[in-house]
Amino acid sequence: MKKKIILGLLVMVILGICAAIIIPIISTPEIERPYDVPKVLIYTNEEQIVTEGYTNCSIVIIDEKGGKHETIRDDASTIKIRGNSTSAGHKKPYNIKFSTKTDVLGMGANKKWTLLANCFEKTLLRNQFAFDIAKQLNVPYTPDYRVVDVYVDEVLQGTYLLVDPIEVGETRVDIDTTKNEFLLELDLNPEDENSQYFFSGRYRIKFAINEPDLDDLTNEQFDYVEDFVKKAEKALASKDMTEIEKYFDIDSMASFYLVQEFFRNVDVNTSSTRFHIKDGKIYGGPVWDFDLSAGNYRLDYYANMHDHWGNSYAGLHAVNMPWFGALTEIEEFQNIVNQKFLEYQDVFVNLYEDNVNGKNHIDATIETYRESISRNYGEAGWDVSKIYTDGLVLERFPFMTYEENVEYYRKWLRKRNEWLLKEWGL
Repeated sequence: MKKKIILGLLVMVILGICAAIIIPIISTPEIERPYDVPKVLIYTNEEQIVTEGYTNCSIVIIDEKGGKHETIRDDASTIKIRGNSTSAGHKKPYNIKFSTKTDVLGMGANKKWTLLANCFEKTLLRNQFAFDIAKQLNVPYTPDYRVVDVYVDEVLQGTYLLVDPIEVGETRVDIDTTKNEFLLELDLNPEDENSQYFFSGRYRIKFAINEPDLDDLTNEQFDYVEDFVKKAEKALASKDMTEIEKYFDIDSMASFYLVQEFFRNVDVNTSSTRFHIKDGKIYGGPVWDFDLSAGNYRLDYYANMHDHWGNSYAGLHAVNMPWFGALTEIEEFQNIVNQKFLEYQDVFVNLYEDNVNGKNHIDATIETYRESISRNYGEAGWDVSKIYTDGLVLERFPFMTYEENVEYYRKWLRKRNEWLLKEWGL
């Protein structure tokens, strides 16, 4: 009798645990009707989504009208608020995890995905364009993305980018962390207890070891990567390209630098700047986090982000990351950057004006996602002229209309391109 009672109690406990982690999807038919962009529907059973730790949820992903991908349903997913400064935005960015590896809208099968809110970026274009240019320049492992509408408990949150997060995987950063291959991040943010950090040699750059993660990182691996980076910096300081090429993949470093410099990404020397070690060399990339770029930053907060006339498009900035500063002092490396910039001029110009590549990227992108953008500033309730944050105000104070903010971005890209051509004597 006692055994039966105990068995019954165990069954009840197990059922209780399962009930706690599985949230059945109960949605209205209208919410699942395909729109002009894919939808991400998140059901939390009214549980609060937090920054520390994951909340249980159900997720439905519906492809756009006429799309070719089947609807995804997962009752045992989890979600959390992600980011550092961006987590203080009122339009929250998220990390989501499926219960099993899931191919999302043709981007490959993985458990973890990121939803970028672009709360600090009123055009909703800057991250997209940085990823697009990085892909054109063959920056390794540039994240794939889809523009989506996100709903939490059937309330529209707005336009998001559903993105490959920066992590090791066959369809992401394809390195073998068991064979002294690493994913590194320049990171001056408060330390994450789940990460291991070290300072480089000559340039004293603070790196987080993103992968292998802390639980898998051995003492031997830590000693290896710390020593390898110190030797790489010694080679950089020598300005001898033969020595530098023993440690750095020059082509990826040039492309990565060009993307950072063209868009004048403010984070390049503080956070989200990643490198990976593969086959015994350091590669630049993947790119990440360009919402505070291309003139979208407070000039009274960020030092040295404008010339003495207050023009945010003028001046070199990525050189403040010491590796880029050292490399661009070497004529051979700068010539590679210059050659790439000239080779892809039609691509850079096409960001803001029509040319041989067709309709400009700004107008074509807005035309494609016009209805979603309209819902972001309509049904979702975001005001294009307001700043939404509980932290420091980092973004540029926006104009009153979406069109004005877009034209500012267009003008900035044009002037930045022209300035760099002149600066580099091209």
